[in-house]
Amino acid sequence: MNDVEELIDLASGTNPEAKAFLYAWHRYCHLIDDVVDGEEPTIKAAQVGRWANDLYSSAFYQRFSVVLGPQVQLITCHYEDSVEMEKSKERWQRTVADVIRSNGADMVRMVAFIVGGYSLMRQISIPLRALCWREHHTIEGDPK
Repeated sequence: MNDVEELIDLASGTNPEAKAFLYAWHRYCHLIDDVVDGEEPTIKAAQVGRWANDLYSSAFYQRFSVVLGPQVQLITCHYEDSVEMEKSKERWQRTVADVIRSNGADMVRMVAFIVGGYSLMRQISIPLRALCWREHHTIEGDPK
């Protein structure tokens, strides 16, 4: 599995609501990252608000909000930690930041677990880690 679409398709199983949620989640996370990176912050921030509305009012999120809500909080905490730690003088903090910045992918694992159980979550887990690595690192392995 080499791309986001393949992993989302597999992780969502035959559930179209899960698939729509994961695509919305992917767009939402990337928009937040664009705002943090300073890319057109005013426009992107407005788009984040719009996507948040779509994402958190989706049928899949509403049905599983008891599980997905705390997952959002954990992922948000990890992302904030990674942003804070990535410029640290402490090497261990920069290393941890590089690892945890991909924790948004845990939402994909959670959705796979919801729709297909532990076996589907395990099936996508390592390919998902590989995809995250490729998206966030240069060919030499340096963080992008």
